[in-house]
Amino acid sequence: MATEDKTLGRAAAAYIKSMDPFEIPRYFLDASTEALYRGDSDSCWVMRNLVNGPDAYGDHLKANAGILLIERPQILKYFPDEFNRAIASRAQTQPAGAH
Repeated sequence: MATEDKTLGRAAAAYIKSMDPFEIPRYFLDASTEALYRGDSDSCWVMRNLVNGPDAYGDHLKANAGILLIERPQILKYFPDEFNRAIASRAQTQPAGAH
């Protein structure tokens, strides 16, 4: 995984931690639909399973969503522009090597 991808993944996880947990499913469901429209059924079902699984609430959801974005930052392309702008802003302000 490229360093830029790791940085974006970490910034995405940090952004998820700051979000209201009730917002997270909407973003992931919308992104999963976009992934399906673009022919990426694997990413679609990974995101849908995240928000429909037994740990799809509160801090569990935040932690699992953060882990998913760190491990698969390529799925960020399916999220809306405002979500990615917020992540890019965090990535620019995040110190090198920050976790």
